[in-house]
This record gives sequence, structure tokens and C-alpha cells, in this order.
Amino acid sequence: MKLLFLTTSYPAYAGHHQSPFIHNLAKTLVKLGNDVRVIAPNYNESKSLYEEIDGVKVNRFSGFENLVDGGGIASNVKNAFDIIRYFPKFVFAMKNEAEKFISEYEIIHAQWILSGLAGVLLKRNKPLILTTRGADMENRGFVTNQIVRYVLRNCNYITPNNEHQVKPISEIVSKPIIETVPNGVDIETFRLIGRNKRTQSSKELNLPEKKTILFVGWLIPRKDPETLIRAFAQLKGELTKTQLVMVGSGVQEEELKRLAVELNVKDSVIFAGSKSPEEMHKWYKAANVFVLPSLSEGRPNVILEAMAAKLPIIATNIGGTNEVIQDGKNGLLIPVKDVIALTEALTRVLTDSKLSLKLSDSAEEFITNSGYTWESCAKKYIGIYEKLI
Repeated sequence: MKLLFLTTSYPAYAGHHQSPFIHNLAKTLVKLGNDVRVIAPNYNESKSLYEEIDGVKVNRFSGFENLVDGGGIASNVKNAFDIIRYFPKFVFAMKNEAEKFISEYEIIHAQWILSGLAGVLLKRNKPLILTTRGADMENRGFVTNQIVRYVLRNCNYITPNNEHQVKPISEIVSKPIIETVPNGVDIETFRLIGRNKRTQSSKELNLPEKKTILFVGWLIPRKDPETLIRAFAQLKGELTKTQLVMVGSGVQEEELKRLAVELNVKDSVIFAGSKSPEEMHKWYKAANVFVLPSLSEGRPNVILEAMAAKLPIIATNIGGTNEVIQDGKNGLLIPVKDVIALTEALTRVLTDSKLSLKLSDSAEEFITNSGYTWESCAKKYIGIYEKLI
């Protein structure tokens, strides 16, 4: 099949850290014999407006580099004025780039609501699939709510990536065209073989030989890294020798560094910056516990990757995350923005080796048996495409 992807977020170049899960889906579809072209915004780090990555044709449109950098559109749009100022120009730029190729393709597959709006304006008689991914369905104001309703009502099929999104979508459109499709994960890349690998990975990354708490994600309010740093600063006794490694970048980075200084933990908080997908397995394998304190998520791939790396996981009890983490079984769930609860959870995992082992073993078992592979994800989409042609 010939598939035209529209997306507001995509790797800026081969190996870039921006939304690698979209590229993983696209390249797996290519491996399965499909022709995939991606229409995405250009980034300041992009090397070309056109390139082919792993067989995926990528066309970029320019003029919105500052809007899409540093955590993406959701992090850079602050109010209704920003929406009115940026969204129409962005949507029409995406639509105009896609129009150059639409006659060659059978299916339009949009990622996130804003791409879906470009798809609605573009589609004519082409089937349009929309995948919602969490942030685009949360905390909507009046203007964005009208956009969401318009887009959902004009799609041929909607594939939220978690069950939490099904209810708000089904309040707008009928359920027969809604089907949850979880992301995949490359389990073997992240799998930990032998617990001594943690020490080996730490040495390869030049990390101090300490117990390591790992965060992976954008340093933006929605991911709430501030609560993690505040909880880390509350650790007592021997746990003050623990280190916190923050892998990622974003609009809050300088603010968080100042917070670490203010809380007297700057020497124990390592801001490692963004890493390529190919590097990430080393950071998981060097950690002793993984924490994701987000306020909202789709179905976070970093949780699946941490599971494959056999890490005990602490995460907030939110839609998407709580579909894969069972509290007390394969991870610990805490309320959002609760510094005390996160401090207590960290203390439990770092001091109770039996609990840590139980959580990590159960996490690995869950992900191994889940069927969350990129091939299974791509094949589910192919089944949907075939229904619509």
C-alpha cells in the first residue's frame, strides 16, 4: 500500500531523538512492503528538507522551527492567542506540502490532532486515519476543543494509542471507527542480560559508581521533572549518595538546574541532554530505578523500554501509564505532583532489594509477553488500512 503520513513531530534527521516511535512505525511498515512518505515540519537541527531514512521518504516544510523545537508544539503554545497566531499557517503549510504527493497515495495517516486537521482539508476522497497520542486530547480550551471535534467528525478511522482516550473520543464520534493501537517497542535492544551489565554500562557512560535514578523525556511542564528533583532532594541517610540522571532537553532545563542548586543537590543531579535512540539502551542499563512523573501521557514508550531493561518503575497514576503498570506488581503508581509520595516510593525501591527485584522481574515478564512489538503494531494498522481501501 501507498501511505502518506502527516505528523507534527518526527526525527530531525536519521538517529535524532524527536518522536522516534513515529519513525519506528513508518520504517516497519516499509519493511512489510508498503510505500511510506512522511510530511513533517523542519527543525533547526534538520540537515535537509528531503531525505530517505530506512526506506521512509521524508519531506519537511520550513518556517516553524521555533514552534516545534524544545518539547514540541504542545509545550510552545501557551494560550488561545498562540493558537490563532500559529495553527492556521502551520496547518496550511503541511497541507500544501502534502498536496504535492497526495495523488500518488491511497491512505492518509495523521499523527496528532493538528496533523488531522491538515488531513481533513487535504483528503477529498482519500481515507483518513487519525492516531491520537495523549497530549492532543488533554486540557483543551474552547478553541482547541472546536478543532478536536471538527477533526474527529471528519476522519474515517481513529486509533488512540491508549484506552483512556476512547471515552472522550466516543463522546464525539461512534465507536465502530475507534480502535486502540498501542505503540511497539524493540524489546531485544533494551533487554538487560545479567545484572553486572548495570556496572558495565555506568562505566561506559562515565557515570559515578552510585545507585542511579533515571528520568527520560522532555524537560517540560507536562513531564513534571520538577516534582522528581524535589522528591530526590528529600531522600535521607545513605540514599543521599544516590544520583539522579535526567536524559532529555526542553524549555525547563535552565529552571531545573537552578532548582537543583537551590535544593543543594546540583552535584547529584546529572543533566545528560538528549540522546539518540541508538544510545538509549545504555542509559537504561546503567540505572537502578526508572521514574516518569508525567501529568499526562499517551502510552509512554519510555515505560516499555524501562520494562525491557528490567528496571523497577515508579510512575504517576495517569491514563496510558496505568494500562501497563499494575501498582505493586510490575511497578509503583503515585499521584501526580506528590513530592512526598514520590520520595516514599523511591525510598522503598532503593532500600528494599526484594521489592526492587519483584518489580523488575514482573516488568520484564509483562513486556516480554505483551506482544508490544513494532511488527505487531504495524500489522494492526495494515488491517485497518485494508478495511478502508
